[in-house]
Amino acid sequence: MQRRPEELLLNESYEFNVTVKATENYFSAKLKLTPKSINLRVTGEESEGRKYSGGWSDLETLTCQATNTTFILTNLKIQKSTSGIITQNPKLITFFEIDYIVEYLIMTPSDTGLKLKFNEISIYSETLNKWIGHTRIQRKIIDSYHNKTIPEHFNEFREPLNKHLTLGASYSIKTYSSSSNFEAGINFPPLLYLRLDSSTTAEKIIAEYNRLYAILSTITGSNLSVQKIQINYNSSHHKKASLYYTNKAHKPNFQNTILFPLGKDIWTGPLTPEFPLEAFSQYFKLPETEQSYFAKYLKYREMNNNEDRFLGYFRILESLCFNSKKFINDEILNEIKDLIKTHLTLTEISKKDAYSFIRGLDRYNNSKYNTEKCITDFFKRIPDTTKTQWKFNNDSIKEICKLRNDITHANNYYYDEASLHGYTKFAEALLIIALLEKIGIHPDISGKIIKRMDGHFWITASSAAVNIEFPAQNDK
Repeated sequence: MQRRPEELLLNESYEFNVTVKATENYFSAKLKLTPKSINLRVTGEESEGRKYSGGWSDLETLTCQATNTTFILTNLKIQKSTSGIITQNPKLITFFEIDYIVEYLIMTPSDTGLKLKFNEISIYSETLNKWIGHTRIQRKIIDSYHNKTIPEHFNEFREPLNKHLTLGASYSIKTYSSSSNFEAGINFPPLLYLRLDSSTTAEKIIAEYNRLYAILSTITGSNLSVQKIQINYNSSHHKKASLYYTNKAHKPNFQNTILFPLGKDIWTGPLTPEFPLEAFSQYFKLPETEQSYFAKYLKYREMNNNEDRFLGYFRILESLCFNSKKFINDEILNEIKDLIKTHLTLTEISKKDAYSFIRGLDRYNNSKYNTEKCITDFFKRIPDTTKTQWKFNNDSIKEICKLRNDITHANNYYYDEASLHGYTKFAEALLIIALLEKIGIHPDISGKIIKRMDGHFWITASSAAVNIEFPAQNDK
């Protein structure tokens, strides 16, 4: 079995012999980590006074230990299990074996187990390196190396999100030299950190990572290619814990264009508008329902079926663009409801049905604007300089609404694959602009970067196709 590494890399595989504590008893287990899955196999014998308290069901969390190492596992699903009898005399002894699939794992160089609390996440990602770009800060780091005046910290930015969270980008600076290899130099990979003002549990720090991942993946335009994730914990100021999970984003990413680069202090001058850092705080202030739209968008984006992606994009877009308007004011409606209530009490309609009907009048009165109207109003806010580059226009809103209804209600319809792909990309472009508007980025700004969207050429007018500056390599 391999020696415990100092940190876990998400594109590497690992295997550990560990022990699982269940109540007062310990059981042996084998932990396997690969980029495709995390597996835990717990085995042992049970007898009177020695039981595996994990039971035969899924677990929210489980702690395993090895020498000077603690593994915290979350969201464990049973894959398979077996059990049998070893002997019945002089007492009953049985054996069991349970295989779990694990969603997340945190490895800490500590044996304090469940007492661990976490207060900072540091993400090392090739995608985020591209998002940050080549900046003047990086030039200062190189100059300081040549001048032998390297400071301890270099921050690209630091943005308070609320009273409890701070987001920032800095550099992990290391110098090296080897006379035997005839080399010396400096290494300063960027890292993006999320800092909490107080320590929290493993489950909550993972939830914060997922919240951050959703907005980062949206603005970069692809899954993040993450190399490693370090977590600060309360038992050490020097050693770091590692977060490990499986995700297709660890695969090579051929999407070279970042949707909305940071664009801050770029060495060669910005090619796009600078990303407004306050958008992050706007995102973290959103209600949970509205914040979830970003994570749902990522799930739909990964679907292979065009119809599924289209319906998913449309569903979120419809929610974001929803705007209610009343047919009549509340005063008149209340008078009508009183008249109807008086009339219905004189009929054979049950009291329950009568009041249910009357309550439904409020919902109907707020539905003067249908989905097509709401999306059309949103479409009008997109700048003409953006829309003139597209082959879609106001009339296309009616077309995608009809397509949604045809697919949803299984009507007879036919669209060739290219047309369906174009409508899907059109819905995605509108959705991205709507999501960015939700975090304070006006369509005047997002309209300037939407052409960087993967597959934007699917919605570009033939007369403007030659002006595409950043053709995507992935057609999805």
